[in-house]
Amino acid sequence: MKLHGLLRERNVCEVVASLKEIQPGLREVGSFLATFQVLGIAVGKPLLWAMSPSYVPDNVRYRPPEPTVDRALEQLRETLCGEQAEIQIDSDGESGDSDNYVVAIETIGTYTIDQLDAMTWLWNFAGHVSSRCCVRYKNNTTVITSQLKKQSRKKPVNVEAILPEKIRLEVCEGIAVWQFVLLPVNFDGVHWGCLMIDGTSKTMMLYDSMYITKNVKRLKAITTEMESVLLET
Repeated sequence: MKLHGLLRERNVCEVVASLKEIQPGLREVGSFLATFQVLGIAVGKPLLWAMSPSYVPDNVRYRPPEPTVDRALEQLRETLCGEQAEIQIDSDGESGDSDNYVVAIETIGTYTIDQLDAMTWLWNFAGHVSSRCCVRYKNNTTVITSQLKKQSRKKPVNVEAILPEKIRLEVCEGIAVWQFVLLPVNFDGVHWGCLMIDGTSKTMMLYDSMYITKNVKRLKAITTEMESVLLET
């Protein structure tokens, strides 16, 4: 059975329904899903807003395409403002609260306003926050610390700078443009911590999810080095 030819140009809902109906072998399904492409162009589905105070929302099984969600919310706003036809009222003849409105999207499902609002936060949210709050340098400015070496007690401890001069300069450039700079720190190639630098108040916050003593000490050492850099900016 060639699923690629059978399910070509089908939407996600139709693909799921077809797979449940056919129940193909695991190997065929795995091969198909590995190359299955979800098209980004959304076909306008008929929308129907209605009052349903008794509707109990379930877990969202399918997430409609972004244009469909935007169109549904825009249609509701226009309807509530009286710019289009009135929304159906409930069985008691009352318009009810706007939170009771649900929308039925053909072949996809029924959603509440809260569910649609929540979906709008999922559209490239990580990329949106990253572009606004973080700066990504060309070489991903990251501090990589080597493993700690035990030094002999007879020899004096050699204090070496952890941060290369290049990274210090790049951090200063970032602070000059942005209020906050996030500095990722990699420990021994297996664990990550970070420093959040506030360029306005000249303060720093360190974070290590595992809170390992040696990692925290190295973060504090980096913080000490950065304090002298911040005083010069």
